[in-house]
Amino acid sequence: PLALDDTAQDIELGRLRARRRYRDIDDRTGRSRRLSSEAKGMRPLLVANWKMNPSSREEAQRMIAETERSAAAGCEVVLCPPFVFLDKASVILEGAKLGAQNCSYREEGPLTGEISPKMLKSFGVEYVIVGHSERRTSFGENDETVNQKVKAALRNGLTPILCIGESAGERDGGKTEEVLQGQLARGLEGTEGGVVVAYEPI
Repeated sequence: PLALDDTAQDIELGRLRARRRYRDIDDRTGRSRRLSSEAKGMRPLLVANWKMNPSSREEAQRMIAETERSAAAGCEVVLCPPFVFLDKASVILEGAKLGAQNCSYREEGPLTGEISPKMLKSFGVEYVIVGHSERRTSFGENDETVNQKVKAALRNGLTPILCIGESAGERDGGKTEEVLQGQLARGLEGTEGGVVVAYEPI
């Protein structure tokens, strides 16, 4: 099972990598410098995606409690445990926000194994991850499906965390900007804000 310390280390490493990438971009273009200046006033958002961990209810309860106690001051912390632990997390969490790892773009219906945004909302979920690289590569989700999920989340009062990112091959081929612009355009089509964008290269 994934220990809380591992999660915290992953978050910190992600922050360091993000800072390094941002500085690299900042050094190359004036536009990025202006964006960097504007971003300084934003409150950091730390999202802990537990993926398919831990393996027991007892371990999940301990990790949720530890996350609540160690939530970083000055940051908004979002905890995204597996669906089966959302109920327990909704009871324990006070300072940290509750998020989900995925949702259906349908409100209801004969869709075995799916979880609707409306169901998530009833558990106190405020954020939901959509378009994660693992959903794209392992479950065949594409930009059209991701866009439907983004809009479904917004309709139900959830904040979607839209994941975008290029593959190693696309990066090596110099297609990073093209890929990211395409994923953003298609993922945000028909929306008017209220979406968090997370850069997550594959």
